[in-house]
Order: sequence, then structure tokens, then C-alpha cells
Amino acid sequence: VKRLMTKRGERMATLVLEDLKGKTEVILFPEAFGQFADHIRTGSVVFIKGKVDFRNERPSIVATEVLPINEVTEKLTNRVEIEFYLAGLEKDTLESLKKLLVRFKGKAPVYLLLHLPNKEKVSIQTETKVKLTPELLSEVKDLAGEENVRLFA
Repeated sequence: VKRLMTKRGERMATLVLEDLKGKTEVILFPEAFGQFADHIRTGSVVFIKGKVDFRNERPSIVATEVLPINEVTEKLTNRVEIEFYLAGLEKDTLESLKKLLVRFKGKAPVYLLLHLPNKEKVSIQTETKVKLTPELLSEVKDLAGEENVRLFA
């Protein structure tokens, strides 16, 4: 992380974002830096949203948002889908799911994708909206199976 001052005396920063495939420079202009400076530390794992800038030799990212990785699921997911096959589905499973979802009230709508015995699929939006925490996702995956829980942004 390289902290800089603009000609107007405003703080900004550049940093190198690295993943398993490579590295790229990220630029945080004063407005973004002011909002997200607390999340920018060497070695921290973050999610960066921005625009690619092709003006230099190597493309860089002009950041518009920086989120700690543990906040990404909750802030960027706009719905959760839980899949069930009606054949063999126990009433107790649905009751357990309902109790679980009610414990985690929030903003993300919950959809049930139901496979009917005639091989048709029906998607139903429930009345419940949830806060997508790691604890909720873990418990829903335990109940429905990991492969049957999907998040949509």
C-alpha cells in the first residue's frame, strides 16, 4: 500500500492486488480512499469493485468500493435459493428450515426451487428475508445439502 497526496493536498493510495493468477495495480482516488481507508492494509484480504483503466502500459483498476472479505456475501448477495426434491422431502425438514430462516432476519429474499415428481421445477419466493451470515449458510447447507444452496448477486 502506497499512500499519496494529490496536488490539492488530498489523500489517496495505490496498492497491488494479487490473486493466484497475477497482480494488478489498484488506484484509490481521494473519495474512495476516504471511504475505505480502514480496509486497506498490507496482507488484508478484500473485495475490490471498480473500473479497469487502460490508459497506461499495464491495465489498472480504479476502485469504487473496497469490502473486507467477510462482508462480501452479505452486502453483494441479493437472493438465496434453496433446492429441494419433493419426493422424499420430510415436513420436519421444511419446519426446521423455517425456524432457521426466522432466526436470521435481514434483507435477502429466500427462494425455494422445488423439483416436482413429474420432473417440473417450481421456484417460490418465501415471505422470509435473511441476513446472510456464515452461520446461517452453514446451517442451511447442513439441512439442504451444500450443492442445493446458491447465492445470487
